[in-house]
Amino acid sequence: MNLDARIRTALTGICDVIVPQVYTGDAQEYIVFNHSEYPLVFTDNAPRVVGYSIQVHLFLPLKVNPNAKKESIKNALFSAGFSYPSIQDVTDDEGQHYVFETNYNEAI
Repeated sequence: MNLDARIRTALTGICDVIVPQVYTGDAQEYIVFNHSEYPLVFTDNAPRVVGYSIQVHLFLPLKVNPNAKKESIKNALFSAGFSYPSIQDVTDDEGQHYVFETNYNEAI
């Protein structure tokens, strides 16, 4: 399973919309994710593991209580084998925005 599918599978049921990179639709509640990758565990001058730094962004309207969804995302990512995420609140006057930062390592 590729990383995008692994993220979507972990978060299914938390929001109806879960997409990579950018969401341009009309939903008020949605999740967007992005990641970068880097080589790890070198042998014979070649990487044997790929590490991923992942950001999962939860967007909600201002007056919605975010606690249940935030807890669900943390638990879903950790249960799916990602590192326990940190959360940053970057809410502004347009809406709530929470960034979950996590990692995942995969042997190649």
